[in-house]
Amino acid sequence: MKKILLFLPVLFFCIQGFSQKSNDGCTFDYNLEVTKRDDFMTTRDLTATFKWDFTKLNWEASDVKIEVIPIKDCMNEIQGTEFKDGFRIVLKEATGSQELSHRAMGTKCFKWRLVVSSEGCEKTYSWTYFSFVD
Repeated sequence: MKKILLFLPVLFFCIQGFSQKSNDGCTFDYNLEVTKRDDFMTTRDLTATFKWDFTKLNWEASDVKIEVIPIKDCMNEIQGTEFKDGFRIVLKEATGSQELSHRAMGTKCFKWRLVVSSEGCEKTYSWTYFSFVD
C-alpha cells in the first residue's frame, strides 16, 4: 500500500509533464495555396506554384518550411513510392511564391506538407497530394 501511495505522485508529475509537451494547441493564421499552370504547348513544361502569406505570424520568431517529395507511382497518390529524395522550401519572406517544374523534378506528381515553428510551438501538417496532370 505504501508503494502505491509513493508511486501516485510520481505518476501525476509524469502525466503533467507529457501534457505540457503536446503541440495540439498550436494554431497559425496563414494563407497557402498551390496552383497548376499548364504551359505544355509553348514550353513543354507543367508548373506548380506555391503562393503564401504568413503576415499574421511573428515572422522574426518563425521558421516555415514546405517539405516536398516527388512520387514515382502517381496512381497511389500520398501512399505512392518516393521517386527521388525529398527537398525543403525554406520560406525567407512572410509573403511570396515558388514555382516547381515537372521537368526539373522529373516526375508528374508529388506530395507536400507544411512545417511551422513559431514562438516555442511547432506544427507539422498532413501530407497533401499534387499532380501536374489530371
